[in-house]
Amino acid sequence: VKADAVLSNRIKNIRFVGEMVKFRLVRPGMVFNCLQRCLDDFTLHNIEVACSLLEVAGRFLYRTKQTSQRTQSILDTMMRLKAAKNLDSRIDMMIQNAHYCCKPPTQTARSKRKERSVEQEYIRHLFFQRLNKSTLDDVVRQLRKMDWSQHQPYIVKCILKVNKCKYNQVYLLASLVAAMTRFHPSLPIHVVDDILAELRYLLHVCEFTKQQRMLSLVKLVGELYNDLVIDSAIVFDTLYTLLSPGTERTGPMPDAPADLFRP
Repeated sequence: VKADAVLSNRIKNIRFVGEMVKFRLVRPGMVFNCLQRCLDDFTLHNIEVACSLLEVAGRFLYRTKQTSQRTQSILDTMMRLKAAKNLDSRIDMMIQNAHYCCKPPTQTARSKRKERSVEQEYIRHLFFQRLNKSTLDDVVRQLRKMDWSQHQPYIVKCILKVNKCKYNQVYLLASLVAAMTRFHPSLPIHVVDDILAELRYLLHVCEFTKQQRMLSLVKLVGELYNDLVIDSAIVFDTLYTLLSPGTERTGPMPDAPADLFRP
């Protein structure tokens, strides 16, 4: 316990020194002396101290012209010692993380942009950039001009990307669906069917990263009811699905003991 307390104090002090280096209150030579002493005795506590110092000030020292070469030499020495010694996975990961803090890996290739047609790009523009309270009627008119036999599936897909718009503007999507129902009666059927299927899928996978999308879809269901697109039976059925651990229709949806998202 005493050794852990000593190590904790050393790490706090060395991180404070690292912060002072970035404000040029401490000369870089003092930092390099500390790092060199840690490398000379490359043991557990010294490794943690060296990594803590590099995480705080390593990037600054590496990017500074006067200290870049010496920082690179320190990093090379540390990586050679890591390869030569049989360290446990935690220490190995700590050294690797300190190295990446100083020299982040370069992105060799950017993610390839999805190829979309001109019509699809225009549909995305209408939904994600143009749509607001004052332009709702104009967006409806522009969508009516589209070839619905070809583009209706993509329009439904854009409506379901409700998490891309602001939460307090979800009602605009519901109002748009309600306005288009008069001209395309099949649109609300496809939208509601896909929303409910997506909700059942999200409840099954139960991933934290998907919770914002789930909330947005539930919000859209409520707004569709407010615009008289769906009736109360669908709303109550959705509520029952959300609150119950599973039904004959949805199948079992067990929650983790600490998962309280649905309630």
